[in-house]
Amino acid sequence: MNLHASSHVIRVLLHVRLSGENRTFSGEIRWQRELEPPNHHYGLHLELNDEEKEALNVELRGMAASRRIIVK
Repeated sequence: MNLHASSHVIRVLLHVRLSGENRTFSGEIRWQRELEPPNHHYGLHLELNDEEKEALNVELRGMAASRRIIVK
């Protein structure tokens, strides 16, 4: 879906499930790239405080260590 992110300020709520726990993060779309029509990738800026950043980093590092996600 083409959201025309370069022409608009688009606020988002990102709902994810990490380690069985539902979390919601606020932010905005900063950029988009079209891969193969009609698919797009979006870059998000999440508005996290220091505690939330650290908790998310710990969670993602643990998921990468257990090979539940791939970091590129």
